[in-house]
Amino acid sequence: METLIDDLALRNLLKVDQNPHEWASKPCVLHGRYLVTDYHMIVSAPHDRVDCADYYTGLESDKFIPVLEKLIPCSPVSVNFQFLREFMTDEYVQEVIERESVDCSSCSGEGYVECGECKHEHPCDVCNGMGEVPGKKLPKPIKVYNSDVYYLIHGVSFLMDMVSQVSDVVELLGLLDQEWIVSKKSEKALVFTYNEIEILAMGCLISDGYTRVTEI
Repeated sequence: METLIDDLALRNLLKVDQNPHEWASKPCVLHGRYLVTDYHMIVSAPHDRVDCADYYTGLESDKFIPVLEKLIPCSPVSVNFQFLREFMTDEYVQEVIERESVDCSSCSGEGYVECGECKHEHPCDVCNGMGEVPGKKLPKPIKVYNSDVYYLIHGVSFLMDMVSQVSDVVELLGLLDQEWIVSKKSEKALVFTYNEIEILAMGCLISDGYTRVTEI
């Protein structure tokens, strides 16, 4: 019997509760498939393979229809995310985040406070005008990669950060060392498929001077 996909863990990883679009703030079920998005990628699987009790149906689900249209006819390729991770070396790391950020209680996340004497606004002394302060320690540090490093996969460019995020989802699904079939959704997006699980991910535009780590 196949292990059920942990919906709550997937939601937390994608931070869907922080999505500014209400229809994407929790999963939906459409045509018997579970879908969840962080607005940069969509993870989809048969509904009966997901441990999920709280989801949208009806009009909210219909929001997903435009992004689920037919794929571009082309010969698919395969990719292994464990292999892709081998290129994520420290030389490309811009920042390591070890704690989650929370709104500063002193300025209510605004970054500025009003002086009680002169009534002028000035940067908050607690958060140095950032509006956020370090919160609890993350279970796993997040590596932020340089924004000019990319992969070319099936003719679509993906920043290393995006590939890292998709690989984290794949790891959560326990499929990091499996071969995923890659199909084109458009000239800017790909669909990664393994055993009826699909991940649609958006690519990016590349400028001169960007560093390509590999091409598949």
